[in-house]
Amino acid sequence: MVAVERSPLRRCRPESALTLAGTFRRWRLPALPGGLRHGRRGGARERPTLTALGRLSRSRLARAGSAKARARLELSLVDWLWAAIRGNIRRGRLFEMDRVLAAGEADCLGYARVFQELGRGLGLDVGIVEVLVDNAGRAVPHVVNIVRLAGSRIRFVDLWYGSRNIRHRRLGLQVRRRGRWRVIDVDRRDLRRWEDIRGLPPRCVDAIAGYMIGNRRLERGASSGDAGELQEAVRCYTAAIERYPGNSRIRFNRAVALENLGDRLAARADYEVALQGKAGLIRVQARQHDEVVQLMGLDRMGVSSRDEEMYLWCAGFMTGKGVPPERVAARCRLPVREVDRIIRRIRSRLAGAPRPPA
Repeated sequence: MVAVERSPLRRCRPESALTLAGTFRRWRLPALPGGLRHGRRGGARERPTLTALGRLSRSRLARAGSAKARARLELSLVDWLWAAIRGNIRRGRLFEMDRVLAAGEADCLGYARVFQELGRGLGLDVGIVEVLVDNAGRAVPHVVNIVRLAGSRIRFVDLWYGSRNIRHRRLGLQVRRRGRWRVIDVDRRDLRRWEDIRGLPPRCVDAIAGYMIGNRRLERGASSGDAGELQEAVRCYTAAIERYPGNSRIRFNRAVALENLGDRLAARADYEVALQGKAGLIRVQARQHDEVVQLMGLDRMGVSSRDEEMYLWCAGFMTGKGVPPERVAARCRLPVREVDRIIRRIRSRLAGAPRPPA
């Protein structure tokens, strides 16, 4: 019997927002940014509700005296929100909002959805973008958040890689030219060519979720020969393609599912479309790299936030290339010998850990 999945193409519904507010009340929270600590009843130690914090944050942003002052408060909110989410949700395999909040685990899409919902509640201009080539040059299936700050500044926030300001090399997002918005894949160095950029429209984010559920079906169907699973995979991919037709990776995986069902003619048609042009080839080459997947082990090992940050710097997740231990030691104000010891211990434990299940 084929298991029933929830619809892959639904956005965060009102009940999900209520669940998020309830979960927020149970979270361990870092100290609020300085710009939000004053004028609250009961003093700085009073725990705010999500609704009250949102009202206060939006009010303070609206009252900022200049674009520079507003951007400064926005950046402090980004840092606070990043720390709050990473302190309460560990890396995992879940991307459906209700499951993420219930289990306290998220994949990159799960993180991006939570950050977007909370960020918008605080008055931030937050969206979700695809990462096609990461900062180390790996073709990856990945998403991050884009935050548009006052003064036309942009920041990309990657909760999985552990960076509040990451520079991935190629992205799928929306760009504006001559007043019209469209979804394209663009290299980081070319972002300034456009009048404006922002996150993907909701239909595209829903399509990415549908693609991921289709992948679950495809993997089960291909390994067991279950035609029902393969047909469900095709259904998920087809719905996703309707919402995000430019995503060649979705079409390629539908071709794989069709080929497993024996429909070689339809599969060939999808392969031909998916493999057209440079953009399609880059998307199709994406895969889950072991060193990226293994970051789940940092949370499962209970690595402290300080030690994790040092490892992420040294391993190149922050900048795309490894940072020498000497520079990390200077940054963290620790002896180089101590940094070397911590990094060697983490690398040894990650290398010995089994690969997390898909």
